[in-house]
Amino acid sequence: MTRLCLALVIWLILSTPTSGSEHILVDMAAGSVDGVDLRQSGPELKNRLGVRVRKTTELLEGQPSDMWVVAFGKHKIHKHWNGFSITDAAFRTKEGVGVGSTVADFDRAYGLSSFSEEEGCHWIFENKTIIFALESGCVPDRQQKVHRVWVATRAPRR
Repeated sequence: MTRLCLALVIWLILSTPTSGSEHILVDMAAGSVDGVDLRQSGPELKNRLGVRVRKTTELLEGQPSDMWVVAFGKHKIHKHWNGFSITDAAFRTKEGVGVGSTVADFDRAYGLSSFSEEEGCHWIFENKTIIFALESGCVPDRQQKVHRVWVATRAPRR
């Protein structure tokens, strides 16, 4: 039992970022964060990650919908029914972009995005699989900083 507890403590220490300067890898194409496949359903994530996953509710068009908060050390992402969202600058792609980067930074990494005013103002990349919300609202300026990243994933198996 002592060995199991020691192994668990070591795993937790090694799997948690040690400083604010370290980044947590986001693979938008694979729908994963730090190697965790976020295309899984909330209950599957809870089963796999245990206490790192907490169920909550969000309102979608006025209707309640399950949302799952997944912790990566002290940092969190939100798992929605059809994707996940990030508002924490600790999460970065291998190209080094994430919350706090400009739209132009993402354009250099992923190709030219398009500005949209559908259901609020945002920039859309890669066939609507990646959507960015901006700090300064409805101005199509590529030098704006991204304050929220949303990555579409396939709907989980039901």
